[in-house]
Amino acid sequence: MRCPPNSMNPLHQPDKIPMIEHELQLIPTIEAILLASPQPISVKQLYELFTEQALKPGSVEQALTELKSDCQGRGIEFNEDASGRHYQ
Repeated sequence: MRCPPNSMNPLHQPDKIPMIEHELQLIPTIEAILLASPQPISVKQLYELFTEQALKPGSVEQALTELKSDCQGRGIEFNEDASGRHYQ
């Protein structure tokens, strides 16, 4: 993703996410987006990043559920609040 100069938010004006060949690639892609973002990201914002994709309805939510379960027992927390999802 390219950021505008002096941008505090790497998702301020994102380029479109390259085509994902298989939905299993969606999970690590979303994980990378969440880890790179300095602020929480909503489900709506995640879908907007994938506008060029033909994602099945609910696929982002399913990926987020997988990411949350993957964090159990690890040194990183996956948090959901009113502003969105993020790692802590």
